[in-house]
Formats: sequence, structure tokens, C-alpha cells
Amino acid sequence: QDNNEQRSSLARGLPVVSFSLGDTAEFLYGDVRDDDKASKIKLESGDVLIFGGQSRHIFHGVSSIAPKSAPLWVTDKANLRPGRLNLTFRQYNYKGSVNVTPAPFDTCVCDNNTAPLQHLRPGMVLLKKFLKANDQVEIFKLCHNLGVNARECLCLGKKCNQYSNSYGDMRPFDGAQPDIPEIFKKLVEDAIEASHEFLEQRRGTSNALVELPPMSPDMCTVRFDTIIPTIVLRQDTDVTETSLARELPVVSFWLGDSAEFLYPGIRDDVASKIDLESGDVLIFGSQSRRISHAVSSIKPRTAPMWLVDKTDLQAGLLNLTFRQYYHV
Repeated sequence: QDNNEQRSSLARGLPVVSFSLGDTAEFLYGDVRDDDKASKIKLESGDVLIFGGQSRHIFHGVSSIAPKSAPLWVTDKANLRPGRLNLTFRQYNYKGSVNVTPAPFDTCVCDNNTAPLQHLRPGMVLLKKFLKANDQVEIFKLCHNLGVNARECLCLGKKCNQYSNSYGDMRPFDGAQPDIPEIFKKLVEDAIEASHEFLEQRRGTSNALVELPPMSPDMCTVRFDTIIPTIVLRQDTDVTETSLARELPVVSFWLGDSAEFLYPGIRDDVASKIDLESGDVLIFGSQSRRISHAVSSIKPRTAPMWLVDKTDLQAGLLNLTFRQYYHV
């Protein structure tokens, strides 16, 4: 249901207007959340769908996308990758009355048919494209200035020895403490806050702070990879026992080329996989804090072109993983 507006707007039954572009999609709609009783139509590139009034609260969804069904002229002129682009317009605020013309639309969601926030398993949330374009550019430039090189692990907040998995507060060669940039800390804070709101409002979680406890990062590992020579399942346990016992979440930023990420599904004996794209943020804590996971592959030349242009990015994946090493 499209019910992301204020109650005053929903009560008026103000319509939702949806633009479909690119590949054709099969769209289901009905009065109940039941695929067997739903009606279906095909939405093609250029179609506009509007529903309001008595249909404002209908259940609906895209059930499938027909690959390579976009018009050739769209593909050629827009350099369009396979997929469907959807723009959904709503009026979030309503301050009118019966005799007053409502204000124009004030909200537009641009969607590539991937949910912006996804609950992958208990204690594990994926925030799709959470990092804005300017944030991604700044992160890349900061990491470049810090000296991040291919297949080298850089630690911030702690001095780390990647061969012995030991950590300290000072670097032995200059006695400095490599601080985590404030912008990184703020983005971690924003991601956790967004996850809490999602768990409470969308998932009906009674206490989001239990599923994803608050975390203040004091340690960040930065890594740039171009290939994955060997798939290695690992657990993020490089913190103190008190921090691990509290099941404080790990927050991971993904930038550059897309990666295939493996993790346990709802059944721990069955692996699931997701594609992590530039700008995605992955968070896992509480019941998922000790899951085994791995990057199984990096997809070459999948980084956004604007990111390549603004950062002179070479093919590869930049990953920043934040943890709270100490817990008092």
C-alpha cells in the first residue's frame, strides 16, 4: 500500500501518480493482499498510472519485469541498462479544506524496483543507495588522500596488523592515532537511525534498539579490491569480548563496482546472496552479529559513470567497515 504520507493527505484520498519507463512490468492490484485474487496489467515504457479516492489504499506490486522489452529508441538515446525506472509522485502534506484546491505534489520517489530498505534476516538490514552522490565522492577522495591502495587494508581509529589480527591505539612508526573522519561517523549514525525508523514503522518491530543496538564507531577498516581471488567466509569478531557480547552492529559502506555478497538466509544452513551496489549500506548486529559472510565476486565496470568521472576511479570496489571496538 502507498501510505507514506501524513494522515490528512491519506484521509482525503489524494491520488498517487506513477510513471513507468524502460522495460515492461507486470503490475498486480486488488483489495486484498492475495496474488490469486489480484488483477494484473502490463505497464510499458511511457505509461502513467493514477490511483486515488476509493482506490487510494489498494494493495499492489510489481510481480515481474520483462527483460530487454524497453523501446530501442529509449535504450539508444538514454544509454539505458536493462531494467525499469519508476517515479511515484504523492502529496505528503495536506493543508487544504473541502473548498480549497490542494497544493501540488511535494514528494517524488524515483525507484528502480529495488526496495530502498530491506530486512534480510533478524538483525540484518540493507539500505540501498543510502549514500548520496556527493558523499560517495567525498569518501573516495578522503580514502585516496589517506593512501588506500589495491588489496591493502587501512585501519582508522585503531592501528591494526592484518596478519596477526591485533589492534592498538597508536601506530608504531610515528606514534599517531589514525582518526575516523567525522563525516564517516555522521553517515554511520544516520544509517543506524534510518534502520531503526524502518524496523519500527515498516516491520512493526516493538524495540528496534534490541534488534540493532546503537553503536558509536571507534574503528574502521578500509579496503579496495579489484578481484576476489578466493572466496573466504569470515566472521566480524575483531572487537573486544564486551563489544561482541553486546552484539553491537557492524556497518559497512560499499562504493564503486557492484559485488555479490554471500550470507546465511533465514535458515542458517542455506546461503543467500545479494548484489551490493555503489552507495549501499549493510548493517548486521544482534542475532546476525556473528554470521559468516563473504564477497564472492566483483562485477567489473559497474560503478556509476558520474563516480568514475568525478574521482578518476579505476575498476574496483571500495569497502569501509565500521565497528565499535570497545564497549564500556
